Order: sequence, then C-alpha cells, then structure tokens
Amino acid sequence: MTGSLIPSGFTAVMARRRDPPDTLDFYPTPPWATRALLKFALGSFDLRDQTAWDPAAGEGHMAEVLRESFRQVHASDVHDYGCGYQVGSYIGQGADKAEPPWAPDWVITNPPFNLALEFALRAIPEAKIGVALLLRTAWIEGEERYRRIFGQIPPTAVWQFAERVPMTKGAWDPAASTATAYAWFVWRHPVGAGTGLHWIPPGQREALTRPDDIRRFAVRRPASPAPLFEGEA
Repeated sequence: MTGSLIPSGFTAVMARRRDPPDTLDFYPTPPWATRALLKFALGSFDLRDQTAWDPAAGEGHMAEVLRESFRQVHASDVHDYGCGYQVGSYIGQGADKAEPPWAPDWVITNPPFNLALEFALRAIPEAKIGVALLLRTAWIEGEERYRRIFGQIPPTAVWQFAERVPMTKGAWDPAASTATAYAWFVWRHPVGAGTGLHWIPPGQREALTRPDDIRRFAVRRPASPAPLFEGEA
C-alpha cells in the first residue's frame, strides 16, 4: 500500500505499529492542534477542493485530521510505521526521496525540529498554495534561519498558541502537559510580503478535541512517554 490513501476513519493505533529508531524525533501532534490550524489560519479557504501532503506523517496523527477537511491527503514518512503510508525521506536527493502522486496545494507537517529549515526550503516552492509547519516558537530566532529563510522568504503569518500544545515522545498522551510553546508557521503564495503575528486563543484543546480521538490516536504503553525537550515529528 505504499503511497496509497487510506480511509479517514483509520485508527492509528494498531498491532502492526513499528517503533522508529531512537534517532528519529517522533512526537505525535495532538489532533486538536491541527484542527486549530484549519479553523484559524486556513479558515478562509475552501479546503474541500484542495490537496495536502504531510511528509512527516508518523502514525497519522496530523494527516488523518487533515483528511477531515481536505479533498485529498498524501502521507509519507522516512520510517515505516506500518500505516500504509509512502516511505521516503523529504530532504536530500537520494533514491529514497519521497514524492507525492500529484503536486500538493499545501504541505502541512510537524517536522523534526533540527530539520525544519530543510523541510521549509523544499516545501515552499513545491506547494502550489502554501505551507504550514508546526514548530516550537523558538524556531523564529537563529542567525542561520534568518540568513536562509526569514530574511528572504519570511512566513506570511505566525499563529501562536496561547495555550500549551503537549507532545510526548512515541505516543500522543491526551493528559500530558508541557512548558514548551508552539506556533504554526504559515507561508502563502506569493511569499515575501511580510509576516503577520496572530494568536490561537485559549480553550482550543477542549473545544477541538473530539470524542473518538482517543480511540483513533492515543497509544497505550507500559511506560510513560519521555517528556518533550528537543524534538518533534
């Protein structure tokens, strides 16, 4: 099923789940955080006629939520999590480079923090309409990022979460907490006209969590997941 699309009712937690190597930053996105992007940052678009690609899909915590709004969603990851997604790397030019079956309108993902710059540099020219990356707010600083992206193609908007978005390594824990701040970095074509700063108001974790999210996305593990410090995927 590599590269195929699977039904939006798919359950990410399944017996065939394959643990990624410890070197990979696998920090699943809470479903409500993706719905907040769709509601606030992309609310003016008719996404039912548009396509999206999540190139760091993991077990589908973000890709399957995108399917709730987009006409078609392609999902891929460098590691095979046993979910039927395309397996391939989003960065580099090797034989394992991931390619979608069609040119996406949007590239939307939660990339590994240390590779987010490379993800952005590929995604911005590749997406027909725009790019949205979920990242720690601290990503907005840094000399290299300024030289290679912010000083040349700044995001159209930064959507800062007013409440925390807890992420834990290896699994989505609905009861988790965090001291780390997150924001959506969004580029819309034509890019380069300046950056608007916006806030996603508090209360979205409660308002945008659906009753079946735990069944679809939460993983039960013998040990508690490690707290988030330096990476996510």
